[in-house]
Amino acid sequence: MKILLPPSEGKAIGTSKKTLDLRSLAFPELAEPRDRMLNALIKLSGMKSASKVLGLSPGLASEILANLDILKAPISPAIEIYEGVLYQSLNYAGLSKAGRARANDSLVITSSVFGLLTPEDQIPHYRLSGSVSLPKLGVVSSFWKNQIPADLFDDQLIVDMRSGTYEKFWQPALETNFVQIKVMQVDPKHGQKIAVSHFNKATKGEIANALLNTRRKLATSEDVASEIAKAGWEVETSRSAKSGVQVIEVMLKADYQSPKAPALSLKDTPRGILEV
Repeated sequence: MKILLPPSEGKAIGTSKKTLDLRSLAFPELAEPRDRMLNALIKLSGMKSASKVLGLSPGLASEILANLDILKAPISPAIEIYEGVLYQSLNYAGLSKAGRARANDSLVITSSVFGLLTPEDQIPHYRLSGSVSLPKLGVVSSFWKNQIPADLFDDQLIVDMRSGTYEKFWQPALETNFVQIKVMQVDPKHGQKIAVSHFNKATKGEIANALLNTRRKLATSEDVASEIAKAGWEVETSRSAKSGVQVIEVMLKADYQSPKAPALSLKDTPRGILEV
């Protein structure tokens, strides 16, 4: 089983005295495009337009300096560098010994700079979104779509927890053993299912934690749906009318309250920030 995760915007600073070694990273077939992406990012970060292209406010100028120093910066395992809500809820450090072993084997993190990473891959802090358009390389997501082999995980069950931008990085050649996780709620006003924004990342992290800590072997989408339900969530399964892939909708109640965040009513959630 492979669990595909998005990166997080928030990233820690590496703690090792060592620096980036592309040859040490998993998925060695991506070495050449990684090198091209690094060079393009460093070049962009030295331009006057860097803040605008990267979508950074004046208060985040240090992120540009981090990109310029990316080859000399200290590194840490990717699972420690990414520190957003999803990764906090996944709680890698709190997994059982078997759970951490499964995480190291199963988790695949989508990265704008490195394409794909495993939790133990050693990387530095950087700032680059998948929606950014780089000089000569174009939009980051489109670049990686043309670099990551479609048949990379053909022999694996794929559990996709990526957000919209990072879904574009890679899609499978075969969709028979590929399942997307969607976190949904029913809008009490209109009675329609809508994508959750506020608890989306936290819930996906908690689901990943449950899948990694189980002692069961998860070989099919039915196994995944059953395990999620066993962990306490209401699930609905279907096939996407657009793509035909299997979808597991994790349904949150309107008054759902994550243990990691304050309660938020659907009526208080701006439609403009829904993550799909």
